Amino acid sequence: MKKLVSILLVTGCVLSGKVIAQRNDVILRDFFQNKDYKKNWEKAESCCPHSIKLLTGADQVAGRNAIRFEVDRNDQKVNNGYRSELRMAKEKTADIERWYKFSIFLPKDYEIDSTFEVLAQWHEVPDFSLGEKWRSAPISLQTDKEKWRICINSASDPVNTDKTISLKKTIELSDIKKGVWTDWLFHIRFSYQEDGVLEVWENDKMVVDYKGPNYYNDKTGPFFKIGIYKTPWKFYRNNSIVTNRVIYFSDVKVGNEHASFDSMKD
Repeated sequence: MKKLVSILLVTGCVLSGKVIAQRNDVILRDFFQNKDYKKNWEKAESCCPHSIKLLTGADQVAGRNAIRFEVDRNDQKVNNGYRSELRMAKEKTADIERWYKFSIFLPKDYEIDSTFEVLAQWHEVPDFSLGEKWRSAPISLQTDKEKWRICINSASDPVNTDKTISLKKTIELSDIKKGVWTDWLFHIRFSYQEDGVLEVWENDKMVVDYKGPNYYNDKTGPFFKIGIYKTPWKFYRNNSIVTNRVIYFSDVKVGNEHASFDSMKD
């Protein structure tokens, strides 16, 4: 019996009298349960005390712990833009397959803007040694007026700019819903070639099944970001009618190439 217990402790952990097997398919899992949540992320990109707040206990949002993101037109720029985001570390290579699960809550007073905003993105890292500079995110989840949409950018040249992107694709999704959580699951195989994969489920319903280029011909892989990036406030500020934006995220999970649809739902 002692030998059996020793084996169980090596291969798993004991919790409430049960042995829970260790998982080798999870890179990050964050339920935003306490103030130590930031250790799960490489950095926060925010300007002010109001930008990112943890909500737990009595402050839960529709029954869930959450992160509250806020941007205001009077905020200082962060990394040359108006943003409030959490970001993971960059992937060491672009030749990867990943799964991403998260939930977004748009409050009932969410004002429909005349321009788009980015709420989740998989951002590139330039090959600085080749002279590249920062470009638009290869994959992003956005709101555009009353709709959700996904934008894809790809470039096959080893050195490229926003002006030499070889593929730009927008996939319009469902109407946004206010006052409820919307659950998202992304399965991505990053590639600038035809073997790229982008599968997306909204509230367990597949809404995107795309095969083809979805990344740049870069040496380094992307970094994943959640929060708010109000691109129009930087480039065409007068086109936006919104002066303040608040949204919430919850239940973030990132899986590696060993993950699956079923394992990400656990």
